[in-house]
Formats: sequence, C-alpha cells, structure tokens
Amino acid sequence: MTDLSGRSGELEVFAAIVAAGGVSAGARRLGLVPSTASRMLKRLEERIGARLIVRESRLFRLTREGETCYRSARRILADLDELEQTLGDGVHPRGLLKVSTSIAFGRLHILPLIDAFNALYPDVTVQVSLTDRVVDLTTGEADVAIRIGRLPDSDLKVRKLAESARLIVGSPAYLAQYGTPLSPDALEQHVCLRLATSGRTFPWPFVVSGSPVEWLPNGPFIVDNGEALVQLAIAGFGLARVGAFHISGEIARGELIPVLELYRSTETEIIQAVFAGQPAVSGRVRAFVDFLADTLVV
Repeated sequence: MTDLSGRSGELEVFAAIVAAGGVSAGARRLGLVPSTASRMLKRLEERIGARLIVRESRLFRLTREGETCYRSARRILADLDELEQTLGDGVHPRGLLKVSTSIAFGRLHILPLIDAFNALYPDVTVQVSLTDRVVDLTTGEADVAIRIGRLPDSDLKVRKLAESARLIVGSPAYLAQYGTPLSPDALEQHVCLRLATSGRTFPWPFVVSGSPVEWLPNGPFIVDNGEALVQLAIAGFGLARVGAFHISGEIARGELIPVLELYRSTETEIIQAVFAGQPAVSGRVRAFVDFLADTLVV
C-alpha cells in the first residue's frame, strides 16, 4: 500500500475523494477504510483552516477553497510522481499500473499477455478493468487505456498497436434458415443486429461498384457491447458486424461465417494505447505500452 502519512498523503486522499465523488469511494481507490480517509481529510482542513468539501446527507460539493486546493493538490502530486518516476520507476518500473480495455479485447488479447509482462517486470502490479465505457484518464481511474477506432482530439498521448478489419457474419443455422445475402441490398430481408453506444447506432460501410455506401441496420435487437453482439450472432438471432480480432476463433471453428466479403469496406479500425503525457510518462506505463507494441498480435 502507498504510504499516505504526512501532508502529501493528506493531499492524495483529498484528491482521491474528489475524483471519486465521495469519501468511501475515494478510500477504496487507495485501499483505506472510510474512517481513515475521513480523518485525514479533516486533518487537512484543520491544517489549511478552511472547509474543503460540503458533506451533508446526499450533498457533496467542493467549496471555493476546496476547488483551489484540488487544483493545487493535483499539481503537487503530479510533481511528486514525476520526481519518483524520474529517480526510480523510470529505471526500474514498479508500482500499480491500472489498465482499462474493452471487454472483448481485454479478454482475448490483453489478459493472456499479463503473465508475460509480469515475468519481465515483476515489481509492476497490473490491475485490468474490462469495460466498454470510456474511462477518463485525467482522473486517475486508469493509467493507460486500450481503445479501438477513431479518437477525439485531446492532450493524451496515443501509440498505435495494431489494426483490425470488421466483418459481417452469421451463424450456419441463421444462414441455412434465411439464406446468404449476396449484396448489401439483400440486407432488407435479413435481421441485422445493432450495436449502439451513447444512443448512436453505427452504420455498416460497403463498397459497391467502387463507391462507398452505408447501410444502417434497423433490426429488433440492440446491444451496447461487442460480447453481446457476438453471442447473439452465434445463437442465430441475426447478422452482426464485428471486429475481426473478436471472432477469429469463432470463424475458425465454423460458429460464424463471413458474408458480403466482395463488398467489404477497406476501412480498418486502429487499436491504440492512450495515456497521459503530462507531466511525464511513468516507467511502468512506458514499459507496458512498449511491451504491447512488440507483442500484440490480432
């Protein structure tokens, strides 16, 4: 456990409470019991001579002094982290590394590599979070995230790891019952499983007579993650468009069959590692990203 004694420890506890939105949640992030975190917060408030957080019933908000303290705390903690990394972690990576990745990609391609990474860097503890939610790296929820597809502009650093095509597939049972579509127009007669995140359904791109066209699936099934999409397709509920990295095993075993390959878009999805670059990239993050770039095969 991180040594949280002293003034820097109080600041770290305060920053964790603010980032997590509560004393109990902040304490869990640091491996503390809530009473200890609450006591350290009170000690910091007494030292500063001002109330930093209003905590009444369901109300949780920063005071004006708390907002100023939070900005300063993040800067101070970042400077301390940079110093420690420069003197230690940069030479010999160690400590906790929090990795966020999508459920499918993490299960298939990240978790199987953790043992090999740990053999190279035994002093780094890897905590992997499998979620299709886009985590906010600026809050400390994760040190590095593996993301697939187009990224919004930000100050985060990005390292390309691999590329993957997306395939339209169906189960043998579904294709036997409904037939194999021979052109994108034939999808009107098929059940097309929909992937939607943040209320947005993603179109299926094709190339027809050399020109790009898009088909917007409108089937009765909507899911918010690729794992569910694959399971529905295997069970014969309809056709699905899924990353090739996700279904190579299912295709090899004959559980899913690609269709409309003659019309497949040449677009590929880039698989990237995303991490904060300021004030410095920690040695454990750099080691992990370099390891993935050298090892990952999709």
